[in-house]
Amino acid sequence: MLKMVWRIFAGVLLAAAITNVLPFDTVWPGVSRSSILPFGRVADPVLPLIRDPTLESEITLHTVGTGDTLAAIAARYGVDAHQLAVENGLRNPDRIYPGQVLQVPAFKARFYTIRLGDTLSVIARAFSVGVEDLCRLNSISNPDRIWAGEQIRIPQEAASAVPAYAARASTAHIRLAWPLQGPISSGFGRRWGQMHEGLDIAVPYGTDVFASLGGKVSFAGRKGSYGNMVILDHESDLQTCYAHLSRLLVDPGMEVVAGEVIARSGTSGKSTGPHLHFEVRIADNPVDPRRLLP
Repeated sequence: MLKMVWRIFAGVLLAAAITNVLPFDTVWPGVSRSSILPFGRVADPVLPLIRDPTLESEITLHTVGTGDTLAAIAARYGVDAHQLAVENGLRNPDRIYPGQVLQVPAFKARFYTIRLGDTLSVIARAFSVGVEDLCRLNSISNPDRIWAGEQIRIPQEAASAVPAYAARASTAHIRLAWPLQGPISSGFGRRWGQMHEGLDIAVPYGTDVFASLGGKVSFAGRKGSYGNMVILDHESDLQTCYAHLSRLLVDPGMEVVAGEVIARSGTSGKSTGPHLHFEVRIADNPVDPRRLLP
């Protein structure tokens, strides 16, 4: 009998809370009136958006289905989940329910597949967008953690743009020669949690280093952790870089031909042993040298 009375009392409390009869919010330990939803209502009604009328045609209405999550809906339309929540006035993105109508900004986006050696800053520069824009659109919390093969969205403004380095540098006709012969001790790509932007070729100290392609010496000197370094400028915004050298045999401004000895290998700069660090850059963006080597 006591249990029945208790159940009736609890039911009255819940009904009163739902119909806003009670003046206080807490109806049960750990349960607030605002967290109780009557049948047919949704947790967070869609708030009207204040936007330029000319953009109304770019809004898509989506009715939440069973099993939908805000993240899944955002991914379906190629928009950012956080922005979708803001657009719809959702205080809690986890509280959406079947039948709720969401307003989805119809942002156009282009998908870009990350290649080995890409960094988010390189991609951002290529499409003339900000790193923070890419992070926001793709829900990337750490811009240093992206992976080859992963697809990311490029914002609408840049979706139709051709990457800057692709437009400025057509290298289909260019073939490099190896700057010297030796085993590759470290390849192009992520290494020890950081990007390794070239090839390390293990050779004895003092080995002749050859120009991979004819060009003009734009730098010859000491450059931070690279140690002694030579940079050659070539056609099509292409550069080849030779680092950790023991001796420089060229000066800035000199013209060199392919196969000419320009330096000797060493261990200068941040180096664990004698080798040549060889980089290839297109429009100042590092690429895997093996793409242009025989």
